[in-house]
Amino acid sequence: TKMARDLFHHRIQKGMVGPGSENWGLETEEEIISDYPLVRYFTGILFPEKENPKSEDEQDAAQLKEATQEPNGLTTDNEGEELPPAENIKKLKEDSDSETENKANQNHFNPNNIGLTFCLHKSVKNIEVIFSGGFYYLPKQEEIKIKLPQAGFDAFMDSKLGFPFKDILLYEDGYLSLTRELKGDKGGKNTRSGDYLWFDDFKKTDSYKDSSAKYYMHYFDRLIGRTWKRKNFSHATIIEIKDSFEPIAIPIPDNAHKEISIGYNVKTYQAKGNNYVKVQLVNLSKQSSKRFTNKTPELNQKCLFQASIQITSDAILPFKSNQELNPFDREAEELNLLYRNIKSYGIGHNCSVIWNEEHNNIQTTFLPEYNIKDTKNDFQEADFINPKDFEKLDNSLGIRNLSIFSELSKEEIKNNLHQFVKLYGDWIGTQKNEQRLLTENEQKVSIDILTRLDENYKRLTENINCLNDETVFRAFQLCNTAMLIQIIVSNDNHFSKVEKEVSEINDLTEYNNLSFFEKYDYSRIPFTPKYRPFQLAFLLLSLKGIIDPQSKDRKEIVDLIWFPTGGGKTEAYLAVTAFTIAYRRIANEEKLSKGVSVIMRYTLRLLTAQQFERSSKLISALEFLRKNFTEELKSEPISIGLWVGNQLTPGKIEEADKIVSEINSEYNNNGKPNNKNSFQISACPWCGTKLVGEKEFGFDSQLGKNAYFKIFCCNTKCTFHKGIPVQIVD
Repeated sequence: TKMARDLFHHRIQKGMVGPGSENWGLETEEEIISDYPLVRYFTGILFPEKENPKSEDEQDAAQLKEATQEPNGLTTDNEGEELPPAENIKKLKEDSDSETENKANQNHFNPNNIGLTFCLHKSVKNIEVIFSGGFYYLPKQEEIKIKLPQAGFDAFMDSKLGFPFKDILLYEDGYLSLTRELKGDKGGKNTRSGDYLWFDDFKKTDSYKDSSAKYYMHYFDRLIGRTWKRKNFSHATIIEIKDSFEPIAIPIPDNAHKEISIGYNVKTYQAKGNNYVKVQLVNLSKQSSKRFTNKTPELNQKCLFQASIQITSDAILPFKSNQELNPFDREAEELNLLYRNIKSYGIGHNCSVIWNEEHNNIQTTFLPEYNIKDTKNDFQEADFINPKDFEKLDNSLGIRNLSIFSELSKEEIKNNLHQFVKLYGDWIGTQKNEQRLLTENEQKVSIDILTRLDENYKRLTENINCLNDETVFRAFQLCNTAMLIQIIVSNDNHFSKVEKEVSEINDLTEYNNLSFFEKYDYSRIPFTPKYRPFQLAFLLLSLKGIIDPQSKDRKEIVDLIWFPTGGGKTEAYLAVTAFTIAYRRIANEEKLSKGVSVIMRYTLRLLTAQQFERSSKLISALEFLRKNFTEELKSEPISIGLWVGNQLTPGKIEEADKIVSEINSEYNNNGKPNNKNSFQISACPWCGTKLVGEKEFGFDSQLGKNAYFKIFCCNTKCTFHKGIPVQIVD
């Protein structure tokens, strides 16, 4: 996995930053590319400063200003009166601010500098720095060569081929080059002519078409095409730790780039006894804004590509920026406290910064990388000092013990839940002990965090006490029964884990018997159903807000699950969904218990379809329970509907009826009926039987006064043989 990741990273680095995006068989530092560098590369580029040419009015104003300049340096207006010194200074400052603002704007998309700021021990007087990058230029023909297999060169030289440019081919050490450029016009704006036209005619000959040379001709094509060659730039120096008020020039020993000027700046400042140093690499070249496009040759030549600053010192200290030290942003302060053991050693300007493990070398980068560790969502015995605490936690998380199948009494279930929350309280206690070790400022920041922890602990305890109410406790047990059953159904091969034909149904599996789940053999699925701690906590936190419309939990609090993909968020909110539906049914009369109980909204269509499938299994489990406890859960079926617009699902029964007819027609004509299924459901969410099978399908519709569309399972043993509690027609 690491090899694949590194390969992917290097490919992005070569393609977006360079060098190495094109293989000519040369050293990467001396690469050749067949494109403008600014077209090829997207980042890591220092542009020359964009010069806006002066208009005629501006030139006239400059001449007038020069003519009216007095010896004392003050400017006069048209009547020859001097501007007062204070106003003169103000005007100069406004001009200066305006110029600074213009430079900032012009460099927003075409930056002419990168930099990094880091912290040094105050005793350090100088550091080692390497400034590096690459310049690109239009090479002479003799500077261009490409690696070519011997067989390719032999094919070009074959007398039967009659290649017209044999006399200018040079093959040395496996590299092919040309002793001169082709004569004539390459084409483009002008008509192709000379050698280039001769070359075009040659490629139409039979000798070329019949020769192996055609497999190697792209090497020759690249040699005669537009090329840019890279010249490596590297400047190692010792920098003195003091401010440089003007950029310090870096010599460029390259005649091909004599119009280029590169320099660096050094700035220092002190804070809390530390010495902070900012080093910038700047492209000091100028380029007219009229000639500032990606395909302007002189702009390409004046840009520094793959720009880099590398600092080496044994006195680099962990870095804290001013923003981190100033308590203007409470969230930032809290994050800095929570991650106080993760040290940063610098920040980048127009780039990012990376450092080595020894923290004695930091450098700029345009593709920062960090190894993000997995987020933990469960516990092992090794996580506890006292193994009995792990045992208590494990017992409290078992879903069967919270369901109607539990052998535990109501008091025992409540005690288990209180024990679960107490373990959370114990952890809060360890955080409070750790708070005493913090600095004074960190302790102030930690107060808000600990206050929120205490509030959540209090809410969890109070919400468990809500279970004293018989209706709430019954809804809680039925909710967990539905969760237990949907986990079994989702993971048992004989149920909906595997889609199957009617002929593949297991005759021994009981699809319509509650006691089957009560006595279920858990060796049939990969694990025993248990909540992860945050899932059970989220369910408990939600109880009061659901049962009491006037509570603070309902009116003032939004509980957010923040967890990476695959962590179990869906299971957490499905549990809350199950409790909401069960409580609404039990606590209300038949009429009031009807209607939409839960709305789930997703931002991606693919996610909507996936979550709809998972939610359908829970709703099926709740409807299965309703059939077994009709007096409590009422006579109205518990169902789920998909509302995603008519592009994905039929909006009206007439449209659904057409699709049903098309599926039926495919069966009659020995076609592929499954290709016509656009109902966003492929199998029964309970037993897994395919809704469009080998011989029959599970969609039925009727038009007219009593119009309907229903989905049913083709498995006669399935509890949903007469109708699956899923609807996709608006």
